[in-house]
Amino acid sequence: MPATSSVVRRRLSRTGLTLLSTAALVALTTPPTALAVGDVFVTDVYVDKARYAPGAQVPVVAVLKNNSGSGWTGPVQLSMTHLAQGAGSVSQQASVPAGQQVAVTLNWTAPSTDFRGYLAEVTADGSKDVTAVDVSSTWTRYPRYGYLHDFPVGETTEQARAKVQQLVRDYHLNAVQLYDWMWRHEKPIKRVNGVVADTWDDWSGIPIARQSVVNQIDAAHDAGVAAMPYAMTYAGLQDYEQVSGVSPTWGLFNDTAHAQQWQFDFGDMDPQTNLWMFNPQDPNWRDHIVGEYVDQVDTMGFDGVHMDQLGAWQGTYHTHDGSPVPLTSSFSGIVDAAKAALTANDPNRAVTAFNLVDGADGGFGVADVTANADVDFLYSEIWDAAPTYQSLKNYVHAARRDAPKVDGASKAMVLAAYMNYGENLGPRYEAENATRNGVGVNTNHTGYTGTGFVDGYGDVGDWVEFSVTVPEERDYSLNFSHANATGAPVSRTLLVDGVDAGTVRFPFKPTHNSWDTWDYDAYKVVHLTPGTHTLRLRVDTAGWVNLDNLTLGTFDEASVRLTNAAFAAMGASHIEMGEGGQMLTHPYFPNHYKQMPNSLSAWMKDYYDFTTAYENLLFDAVNTDSGAQFVKLSGVATSPDATGNTVWTNLSRTSTHDVINLVNLIGNDDVWRNAASTAPTLNNIPVKYYIGPDMNPTGVYVASPDTNNGVSASLPYTTGTDSSGRYLQFTLPSLRYWDMVYIPRGFSPPAADRYEAETATKTAVTVGTDHAGYTGTGFVDNFGPSDSGVSFVVQAPTSGSYTLKFRYGNGGAPAVRTVAVDGAIQSRPTFGGLGNWDTWSDVAVTVQLSAGLHTVVLWRGPQDTNAINVDHLTVTPS
Repeated sequence: MPATSSVVRRRLSRTGLTLLSTAALVALTTPPTALAVGDVFVTDVYVDKARYAPGAQVPVVAVLKNNSGSGWTGPVQLSMTHLAQGAGSVSQQASVPAGQQVAVTLNWTAPSTDFRGYLAEVTADGSKDVTAVDVSSTWTRYPRYGYLHDFPVGETTEQARAKVQQLVRDYHLNAVQLYDWMWRHEKPIKRVNGVVADTWDDWSGIPIARQSVVNQIDAAHDAGVAAMPYAMTYAGLQDYEQVSGVSPTWGLFNDTAHAQQWQFDFGDMDPQTNLWMFNPQDPNWRDHIVGEYVDQVDTMGFDGVHMDQLGAWQGTYHTHDGSPVPLTSSFSGIVDAAKAALTANDPNRAVTAFNLVDGADGGFGVADVTANADVDFLYSEIWDAAPTYQSLKNYVHAARRDAPKVDGASKAMVLAAYMNYGENLGPRYEAENATRNGVGVNTNHTGYTGTGFVDGYGDVGDWVEFSVTVPEERDYSLNFSHANATGAPVSRTLLVDGVDAGTVRFPFKPTHNSWDTWDYDAYKVVHLTPGTHTLRLRVDTAGWVNLDNLTLGTFDEASVRLTNAAFAAMGASHIEMGEGGQMLTHPYFPNHYKQMPNSLSAWMKDYYDFTTAYENLLFDAVNTDSGAQFVKLSGVATSPDATGNTVWTNLSRTSTHDVINLVNLIGNDDVWRNAASTAPTLNNIPVKYYIGPDMNPTGVYVASPDTNNGVSASLPYTTGTDSSGRYLQFTLPSLRYWDMVYIPRGFSPPAADRYEAETATKTAVTVGTDHAGYTGTGFVDNFGPSDSGVSFVVQAPTSGSYTLKFRYGNGGAPAVRTVAVDGAIQSRPTFGGLGNWDTWSDVAVTVQLSAGLHTVVLWRGPQDTNAINVDHLTVTPS
C-alpha cells in the first residue's frame, strides 16, 4: 500500500526447440563439422528452478542456433565457477541441423555446501552465454522477490507455468508476491454457503479466478519459488461488519469518543473501495486477521504472508475506549502472532514478511519491527525519507545490524523502490501537432507542454491521431497527458494502425479538479514493431477532456542500472520484476506506465545472473569502513558516501574476501530514483587499496554485469608501502556503471594482538621516533589536524565484547578523538594530558565485535580537539 504523503499513488515458454537429453547426446561423438567459427551461437542458457538443494542435480539448458546452410556437430562445454574458482564441468557432443536451433541439457551435480551461488558458462563453436545457479536450502537467505498480479478466468495451468518459468529463467526469482489476489482485506477468500467461490472481484472490481491463483501458486512451487500472498495488516472494506463479522469496536479512531473510525479514501469517488482501519494491538482484531492468514495458507497453498501497512499517515489514533495507540510501536505483536500461528499450523509454510513503509534509519515502525518482529527477512518500501544513495545505505546497514541473526547470518533486506516514479519519461508527441477531427487547439490553461493542447474534445466522432516511429519491437506504454475537471471519468477508444486496441480511461480526481492540472495516468500498453504507426484516440461515448501530449513511457536505463548496482553493493535486493518481464513502475503493481527498452531488458537478465552467482559477496558481506583513506583511483574523483559526480567506493568484507564495489556516479547527483545521465566509461584506472600490514591477499578479481556476461577476470597486482601505509595495487580495465572487485585473503594477527600505529593506514599524520618508550619501530606523530587519523584492520577470533586499548602520548591539553568500528561511531573518548611527550598511557573503549575482521579507525573529526601521538592498539576480549 502507499506511503505517507503518497498513499494515493498505491494501489515463457520457449518454443520451436528440439530438446536433447544427456543420455541422447552421449552417443554423438562425431568430430565437429568443419565450419567457420561463429556458425553456431549459444543464444540462451537457463535453469528450470530458482534454487536447488545442496547435492541436487542441476539441468543447465543451452539453446544453440545454427545460422549456416550446413549441419553442425561439435562439443558443448559447461563450466561452473564459484567466485572464479572451478566447481565442475560437463562436456558433450551436440548436433544442430542447418538453420535450426536445439536445446541441449547439461546435467551438473551441485556441491553439498549450502547457500552458495555459481556462475554457469556454456560455450559452443566459439560462442558463449551464461546463467546462474543458487544452491540454497531456503529462499529467505537470498530473496529475489518478484510479483504476479493477473489472475484471469480461464487461464490454463500451462499459461500459469509459462508465466512463472519466464521469471525463473530470466531473473532467478525465488519468491513472488501475489498482489491483490484477495476478495476483501479483512476476508481474503470468498465463500458461498461455506464453499470457496470460483471467482470474486478484488477491492477495485477486477475479477479474480480462484483456480488461476492456485495454478500460479502450484507453478511457483514446481519451479522452487515461494508464493507469498499480499495482505493488509489492519484494514477492512466497506460493510465489514455485515459481510465479515468484524466489530467496529476493534477499530482505530480519529477521536477519543469513537465517533470517527480512521477511514482511508483512495480518491476514486467510490466508497466501496475505502479502507477502514483497525487497531493492530486489539486482541480480537489480531485473532481474526491471523486466522484469515492461516486459512489462506491452508485453502490456497501459500507459503506464508506478506503484511502491508500505510506508514506514518497523518493523525493521532485511539482505541474504541479512547486510549491512544502508538502505531509506530504497534506492529511487532501482530507480526509475531501471525508467525506463531502459521508455524503451529505448518512450519514449512510460515514465512512472514512486513512492509516498513517509507523506510529510513529511525523511520516509522523501523525500530520495533527490525529488533522485535519475527520476520524471516526485512522488506521496506522506500519513499522520501531515504532519497539518496548514502541515506539508503545507512538505513539498510542499520536495519540488518539491529535485526536478530538467522543461523548466524544477517537478515536479508528487500527494497520496494519504484524507479523514475513521478517522471513522465520517453519520446513525446504533442497533441496540438497531431492529426485531428472535430477538435480545436487552445492555450487558455497553464501547465501544458509544447505550444498548446487539444480542447473541444468530447463529442462522439471526435478523434486525435498521432503518428509515432519506434526503433524496436517490444511493448510500449502510451501515456496520454490530460486534464479532466468534468467530475467524472472519460473514455476513448484506441485504434492502432486502424485496429481496435481497447479503451483508454481518463480518470477524474477530486484533488485535481482543475483544467490547469495535468495527469498522465491515462495509458494503454500495446505491442509495436519497428517503424511508423498511427495511434488514434476516438470518442465513442461523449465526455470532455483536454489532451496535452502522448509520451511513450520509458524507463531511464542509466538510473535503473546505477540504482540496482547501488542496492546490491549495499547488500539489498530489489523487488521490481513481474509477470511478462514488466518492471514495477508504481506502488499499485498493475499500473504499467513505463516499459524497458530492449537494451535495459537484456541488462536486467545479466544483472540477476550476476547477483545470483555472486550472492555470497553481495549479501553475506558485512559493512566495513568505506572511508576515503582506503581506496584511491588515480585521476578519478572518488567518495565514500556517494557524493554526486564521483565514483562511489563502497567497501565490505566476508570471512574470506574483501570487496570493493565501485559505482560510477560521474555526471550524476546522489539521488537514486530519478533519471540519470549515461555514465562515461572509464578505462585503465590505476587503483591503490590500503590493506594494512597483516592482510595476505592471494588474488584480485573483477566482475560486472556490464562486462563479459559477469564472468570474473583475474587482475595482476602488486603490494607496496608508501607514507600512508601498505597497499595492494592493480589496474582496473574499465568501469561503466558498476564494477565489483574482490580479493581473497588470509590474515596474520600480530603477536599479543598488538597492532602498531606506525604500520597502520595513516591519513594526514607522520611517523616519529623522537620520543622514548614506544613499541615497534615508531609511533604516529603530528596527529592534530582535522580529518587526520589512523586506521587498523583487526581480528576478533569469536563474537563478543572486546576492549580496544589505544596507547598514546600527549604532552599538551586533553584531546578528544572519534573511535569508529566498521564505519559506525562507537565513542569519543578523551585522551588526557600527560605532562610531556615521553610519557605513554592507555585509553580503553569497549565494543561488540562479531568473529572475523574489522576496521577500527581513530579519527580527528571536526568536533574533536588537540593533538596526540599514538603508539599502538591492542584488542582483547573484555
